[in-house]
Amino acid sequence: MLAESIIDGLQKLGDGVLIVAVVCFGMMVVGVTTAIARAWRRVRETESRTALVGMMLQRGMSAADIERIMSTCLDREGEDGAEVENQKPDVRIIALMKENEYEGDDIERILDAARTNGVIDADTVKVIETLVEQGAEAEEIEGILDARRPPSPNRVAV
Repeated sequence: MLAESIIDGLQKLGDGVLIVAVVCFGMMVVGVTTAIARAWRRVRETESRTALVGMMLQRGMSAADIERIMSTCLDREGEDGAEVENQKPDVRIIALMKENEYEGDDIERILDAARTNGVIDADTVKVIETLVEQGAEAEEIEGILDARRPPSPNRVAV
């Protein structure tokens, strides 16, 4: 009833007014839908972060480790592929391994194995990326990285 009376009233004003009214209504619907979708996404992201922190706490990770991983996740949001290449090596590794659902302890062990004199070089990052993309287990990656590490002067050959 109400809708019919509104449409009848707009038709009396002319077709141009009816078209403008429909376009305005459509724009309003798109705007409201966009706002709802953004709010829903923020809620889901917050739930995901909360679950991740809870999981890391259950595994006994330190606050510093949790903070570093969470800041890496936050830094990663909204970036496009071109910016990923310019990230710090440990940030790239953490983000890639998180995307491929590796455990926090495994990520820490792989980062430790990847560092030579406290630095992760570009070749090591490429090796890790290739192994992760192939679905290698964390122990395999760690073993390969240990084998790539140059022998230290204190290391005794057996």
